[in-house]
Amino acid sequence: MRLGITAPPDVDVYRREVWEKMQAEQGAKTSAPRQPGPHILVVEDNPDCRWGLETLLKMLGYQVESTGDGLEGLEMALRDKPPVLLVDLNIPGINGLELARRLRSQPGFEQAALVAVTGSADFQDEELAVKAGFDARLMKPVDVQELQSVLSRLPFAAA
Repeated sequence: MRLGITAPPDVDVYRREVWEKMQAEQGAKTSAPRQPGPHILVVEDNPDCRWGLETLLKMLGYQVESTGDGLEGLEMALRDKPPVLLVDLNIPGINGLELARRLRSQPGFEQAALVAVTGSADFQDEELAVKAGFDARLMKPVDVQELQSVLSRLPFAAA
């Protein structure tokens, strides 16, 4: 049964156009080329949230890698040793809490900055995140000012 709903435009084309426009606007604001900022790994299973975080972080001057799976995120973190990770708590593979616990048990990750990204305002989730080793928490949808504020307080995160 057709409901008269048309398919949305090609999302990837739209995202590329938005990204190019933001890059052009950013370039117009600064005449000197920016040096790449610290490396951040984003582990988020929702493609739209992941793309949004990547875009915001790149606009703020960070180098960004991302994945939608907890196990892959763990492998990427162990391989690349990013100084900052933004991790959704509810991700496939292993959840964000387990990912944080495993990273904190590895040599070299004692000083990594781990930021939990969640849509839950449950205080129990916040307590569990702290116990797992997260340094901060961001609520979805992520606000750019809040993101900047959290990152500015973390070691190794200044872009």
